[in-house]
Amino acid sequence: MLYGGTTGMVRLYDTKERRVVKEICTESSSSNNQRVLCICCSPLGTNFVTSTSIGEGGQLCLWDMKTLTMERQLLPKSDKACVHCCSFNHNGQLLLIGSSDGTSSILDLRTSEIFATWPSHSGGVVSTEFSSDETACYTLGADKKFTSWSANRTGQKLCDLDIHCDFSDPISTYGKRFCFNSDASHVLTCGPLGGVIYKIGNSHVPPVLDIWSTTSQ
Repeated sequence: MLYGGTTGMVRLYDTKERRVVKEICTESSSSNNQRVLCICCSPLGTNFVTSTSIGEGGQLCLWDMKTLTMERQLLPKSDKACVHCCSFNHNGQLLLIGSSDGTSSILDLRTSEIFATWPSHSGGVVSTEFSSDETACYTLGADKKFTSWSANRTGQKLCDLDIHCDFSDPISTYGKRFCFNSDASHVLTCGPLGGVIYKIGNSHVPPVLDIWSTTSQ
């Protein structure tokens, strides 16, 4: 398991031995104001991506999973925006990126070039995902809108899905806010007291199950 925190360090954790086996230092960890915002692993298991903040900006880097060394920076360092979230497509060649300035982008990892960028939310994008057939992509924003976009005609909105997304402070907390089942017929996302599972349709998205979080007394 890979995890990062407010020190700019990424740690490889052995879940069987229950111990950290290696630490890697992101390039920004020499800064006094940095944290790891996002770690995303390739479905092929060969690489992973880290997004690290530096003040208001940040950097996005690609790492080798076996050697835990940085292969390259995917985006130039920015002083104005940082990547909040990202997700791979099925073969690990494309990366869907959500940024703090409300834009979404698709980056080709073979060329390290962004071939599509579009404004998707008012405020930062907090979670992203490709659809199972990769004809669409989904973004969840700090404006609490859950939106489906065309992946073929990038930037074309398919629909805003009526899903309750309850998170207290999307600016200071990061991580996946929704996930699909294997055939993308249902989505699990944030609810007022826990998770809510919705059935995905063309435009109507009815809730089918509440997953309540409980606290031991």
